[in-house]
Amino acid sequence: MKKQLQGFLVGVLITCTVLFSIPAFASGISKSINATLNSVKIVLNGKAVSVDNLSYNGSTYVNLSKICELTGKTTKWDSKTKTVSIEDKKAEDSKANPETSQTNKQEVNKPEQKEPAVVNPPSADNNSPKLAITSVNTLSGAASVEIVFNKVVDKSSAENISNYLITLAYGNKSGVSISSATLDSTGTKVTLKATADDVKTLYNLTVSNIKDTSGNSIDNYSAKVIMGSKEPQYPKSASIAVQQKSNNTIELNFSVNLDKKSAEDVSNYIMKEAYQSQTALTIIKAELGSENNKILLTFSEPKFEVPYKILVKNIKDESGNNLLCDDSSLILKKL
Repeated sequence: MKKQLQGFLVGVLITCTVLFSIPAFASGISKSINATLNSVKIVLNGKAVSVDNLSYNGSTYVNLSKICELTGKTTKWDSKTKTVSIEDKKAEDSKANPETSQTNKQEVNKPEQKEPAVVNPPSADNNSPKLAITSVNTLSGAASVEIVFNKVVDKSSAENISNYLITLAYGNKSGVSISSATLDSTGTKVTLKATADDVKTLYNLTVSNIKDTSGNSIDNYSAKVIMGSKEPQYPKSASIAVQQKSNNTIELNFSVNLDKKSAEDVSNYIMKEAYQSQTALTIIKAELGSENNKILLTFSEPKFEVPYKILVKNIKDESGNNLLCDDSSLILKKL
């Protein structure tokens, strides 16, 4: 026991020299100390190890060489220079220390622990993707829309026309009547037919309450679609020159040739006083001239020396384009 304590104290003194640079060694002067051998539990990498230790001045000291050995290091003491060298243990040293070698080997060969697999609770369609619409296509014709789903859908919900809504995207947002919803043989495509205008128009399509074969419902889906086969016609600007021809006739000279039917419709013209009572004259006749761009308007007895405003609407050119015409003014004089 005495021999073991002497060896332990040598290790402690080496530790003190390295960690605390005791002045007694630096100056070559010896000093006696009072230390208590205790039994503090030392744990290395979660594993308890047997290392003697002692208590001195409120601190615990352990054998440096023993700790180095347990951690795969080696120590060398140079008494001349009073130096402790700590180095990595070489391969052959590891073989010489089977305890350290076996510990390292166990760490290397320790099997990887995998987390337990998470098992989802059972459901009617757990592994299937969520029901969704992959595309919306306008088919040939004025009002046919094809809706493609990402999986087979329930026929009764897919062909229920109340699950679809088509409204104008702009303006009064009025709805379009859907006449049928037909599911094809694949169970993934629905064709809608509606009573939309023939002219190409932008609509909002809303789909809801459609279910797949497992009963999963689709979220409310909204998309814009263009329905109609004819290109929209936008008004074409046209200028008008006005000339009084008699006491109750004026000539409207258009900058473009006119469509005869719309040009001779008297309801397409309004002629009224610009001020005062704004009494309107009755248009009796509208006659298209041989040049196809001049209209002779005949109206009821007017007031003279009074400015009149002439409004033209719903007139088309010879190609069928609606015309946008500015209002014209004229002071009628008695001829």
